[in-house]
Amino acid sequence: MVPSWKLDPRFIGLYTITAIINAVAFRLELPQALKTHNVFYKSLLKRYVEPLKPSSLPPTPVMVDGSLAFRITKIIDSQVLRRYLQYLVHWKVYGPEERMWLPASDVNASHLIKAFHRSHLDKVGPGCPEVTHRREGTVMDVPATGSRRSVRLVTRGLN
Repeated sequence: MVPSWKLDPRFIGLYTITAIINAVAFRLELPQALKTHNVFYKSLLKRYVEPLKPSSLPPTPVMVDGSLAFRITKIIDSQVLRRYLQYLVHWKVYGPEERMWLPASDVNASHLIKAFHRSHLDKVGPGCPEVTHRREGTVMDVPATGSRRSVRLVTRGLN
């Protein structure tokens, strides 16, 4: 039972057209359990379209020091919002629509931050006087498999 008629399913199944009565009426092959007339007006029917196959499944987070973390590919931009520095990060395997602004304390990818500020000298960074640092972080850049560099999650205050 659905709480409202607005939430009822609009289309109830996938049925075969057995006959075209005229330009606007179609006979369908219905199961006996429906107990309804099997001729329908064309506006009540919808053509079946094969669902699109997903190009790839989203990546799963990596377990690092007991916490789940996603991989950051690149830092796109920086801004100060309410005196806190934020970075626009691009996630590995995700498209540009999934980019996200994160507090600087949540981005534990110092090599990416340094590379961003080397190539964007006009953007705000950690040394700006209007920036206040947050206390803890949750997101990090996890090195690729086979990489020797280790990265730790920031859980204490930044000085």
